[in-house]
Amino acid sequence: MGSIGAIVGGILGSWLSTRRLKKKYDKEKRDLLQYLQLQEEIYAQTNQRWNKEYTKLYNAYEKLQSETLERDYEEFKAPDTNNDDMISRTEV
Repeated sequence: MGSIGAIVGGILGSWLSTRRLKKKYDKEKRDLLQYLQLQEEIYAQTNQRWNKEYTKLYNAYEKLQSETLERDYEEFKAPDTNNDDMISRTEV
């Protein structure tokens, strides 16, 4: 009878140990998935902020480029007194 109790005890102990390990594995899996989801959210937020900053910088660059082009044209146009888009020796 003692050997049967030992076998049943061994099986029961093994089953409990396996069950504990499965619960631990499942918890670690949930924690890891939660961590990965959090990382994805952080990445998406960071990417969104970078896109906004890039858009601001690009718009500022476009505005500066446009203003520079206008200023250069005005500087060219200033000596063109007869408005023929050419600067002749007499206009200089």
